[in-house]
Amino acid sequence: MKACVLEAVGQLIYQDVPDPIPKENEVLLEVKACGICSSDIDRIFKTGTYHFPTIPGHEFSGKIIGFGKGVDPELLGKRAAVFPLLPCFALLVLPEPTQGVCLIIILVLAAMVVLPSVSVFLFGIWSFSRIVFLIMLLLYVNQLR
Repeated sequence: MKACVLEAVGQLIYQDVPDPIPKENEVLLEVKACGICSSDIDRIFKTGTYHFPTIPGHEFSGKIIGFGKGVDPELLGKRAAVFPLLPCFALLVLPEPTQGVCLIIILVLAAMVVLPSVSVFLFGIWSFSRIVFLIMLLLYVNQLR
């Protein structure tokens, strides 16, 4: 598949990368729309990211085109999106909100992405771009708290 890969600060390269393969309890989402937020711009051009290479972008929507073992086959072909800051699910019972909460940040300026099936939400007939806009709006509102 094609993806925009950030090799270093300021070096975003459109290139071929291996197709992701869903593992147990994961779905494969074909990306139809992806937003870019201010944190992406800083990571690409100023501060860098957690590791290189990486594929930036984290507000996205698409269609479920594959899945791993343990996933409901009825999800195949459904429109889906994900909130980009996901709990890692390592803790079944979380302590106080300020203690021990770890997050997975999903990044995607790519054609496909694999993610935990429990993290996707279906959005029916909404357009792919409209759901990305809604996700971005929710993230910004959350930052105002």
